[in-house]
Formats: sequence, structure tokens, C-alpha cells
Amino acid sequence: MKPPFSKINDDPVTIAAQMNNSNTFIITVDYIDPNGGATKLLSQISTPFMNFSSADAGDNEAVDEVKTALCYANCVCPSQTVQLKTYDPTTKRHTYYSDCFQSINTGTYYKYAEKVCEARKGTLASLTTPIKNYFLLTSVIPSDNTLNTINTLHIGLHRNISISNGWLWYGYDNTVYPLGSTQNWAPGFNSGSAGDGVYLDKLNQSTWAWITEGVSSNSFAYMCQIQACDSTPRDCDRSGWLNNQNKRKVSNLD
Repeated sequence: MKPPFSKINDDPVTIAAQMNNSNTFIITVDYIDPNGGATKLLSQISTPFMNFSSADAGDNEAVDEVKTALCYANCVCPSQTVQLKTYDPTTKRHTYYSDCFQSINTGTYYKYAEKVCEARKGTLASLTTPIKNYFLLTSVIPSDNTLNTINTLHIGLHRNISISNGWLWYGYDNTVYPLGSTQNWAPGFNSGSAGDGVYLDKLNQSTWAWITEGVSSNSFAYMCQIQACDSTPRDCDRSGWLNNQNKRKVSNLD
């Protein structure tokens, strides 16, 4: 006798949602769909904005879009992190970047916060571009419920007194980047202010800005930045997929 339908185990939309909430990227393509029925159906199971349509056999635009999507699919963030991405309202597509944000709401001093992030194969968050700064402040922090009562966060800008104007951002694999034109100092603070570390301070309900600090002065929460990994099962954390299966047996994740 055929077992009864199970929404968790048998419904493709439910299964796709479980996969999309883990480290699985679903790309769909429909071919010559004048009425849009297939497009609508496939959009329910694809990773958001990764459903494509091909108008004819010579549709190079669709081919290029799928090639780009495959590149993004190979850029996987660990579970419990937020991947840096932007949205283009003209093309209605996301651009995915290889940086993944993770907040730590347990307070510690600046000098220890960087060590914890390094142990997670990352660094304190390096807000080197307007895109990263905007995404962190408008997407990552507001959507993180663990930060609801947090008003200060260590970030990766720190001073190296051995070089002129020695403010540097931590980079992956023990690299550093000099402070560039992207700066978000709070009123009364600048690159000449005393202190060897920097934290984000919540000035009001919608505004965060940088304030200098001593590396052993403040026990604050902090924001780590972890590099996305190549999406092979051996290198990437797929526990999210396994945990979302509700104990359903999965014999092959590839």
C-alpha cells in the first residue's frame, strides 16, 4: 500500500525550502513558456531570483545567467551566517559575495574578539566598501534577533602604530587592508582619535557609527566575517540541511 502523502517528505516546495535554508542552491530553467505557468511553478522551488527562462534555443542571455548562477552556487556560507549580497531592481537579480557575517552577542574585549573570529576561520567584520557597510547596517543587524538589545559591536578596524596613519582592516589568512575612503565615524571621532580598536555604536534607532576604543577597555558583542567556501561536501558545513530533514534519511547529498 502506498504511504499517505507527507508534506515534509513528499511536497517539492517544502523540500526545496528546506534545501534553500541550508547550504543548497537550486537553479531552475524553463524553456519556451509563453503562458508563464512553468516559470511560476519553478520559482516556488528555486533559490530566490535563480529561476530563469529561455525564449528559444539561441537564447544566449539565459545561458549567461545560468553560468553566473553556477558561480554563485559555488560560493557557500556556513550555516548560521548571513551572506553578503546585493539586489539589482533592473535585472531583478542578486549578486552574491564571498563574505558571511556572524554576530556574537557574548561580550568580550576587542583583543579577544578577533581571536574568536579567527578560530571560526574569519576575522572581525571589515567594512571596507559602502556595499558591505550598508548591508551590515540595514540587513544583517536589523534581522538578527540576538542583537535586539545590543547597542555596541566590535568591528575589524584597528590601529598599527608602526605605520603612518596606521588604521587597518583585518583580512583573511592573516592579511590586512588600509583604511580607505569608506569611513563612518561618529560625531567627535576620526582617524586621529585615541584608541587602538573600533566599535560600532548605535547612535539612534536607525544610525550606527564608529567609535575608537582601547583593545582591553570594553567587553562588547562583536561581528565576525567568515569567508565563503567552495561548495564541496568535505569543505562546507551542511548540517543545516541535515537538521532540517526532521530525521528523514538522506543517502546522497550531492
